[in-house]
Amino acid sequence: SDKALSREEIIEHVKMFWRVFPDLILDIQDIIAKGDKVIVRSINTGTHKGDFQGIPATGGKVKGSEIVIFRMQDGKVVEERAESDMLGVMMQIGMELKPKEKE
Repeated sequence: SDKALSREEIIEHVKMFWRVFPDLILDIQDIIAKGDKVIVRSINTGTHKGDFQGIPATGGKVKGSEIVIFRMQDGKVVEERAESDMLGVMMQIGMELKPKEKE
C-alpha cells in the first residue's frame, strides 16, 4: 500500500497472516538491495485455516504474488511497503465480485 508500515505494524501483520495461513510458504523469486532498501518479489502459497477479512476458513489452498520494499536501518527492517495480489487471494477463498449497483 502507499502507507509505510512501522516495525511494530509489520510484526502484527505477519502474525495475522501466520494465524490465517499457518503453512504459509514464501517462494522468493528476486531480492534486490540498493542503499537502505531491499526489494523482495515472492510467490506465496498457503492453506486458508482462519478468518480473513470476514471470510471464515475454507481449508482451500491459495496462491498469490507480492512485491515488498523494506527500508533497513542498523541491519533491521524499520519500514515496509507492499504490493500484493489481494484481489486474487480473496477470490480464491470465496469472495465474489459483482458490478456496482446504479444509484
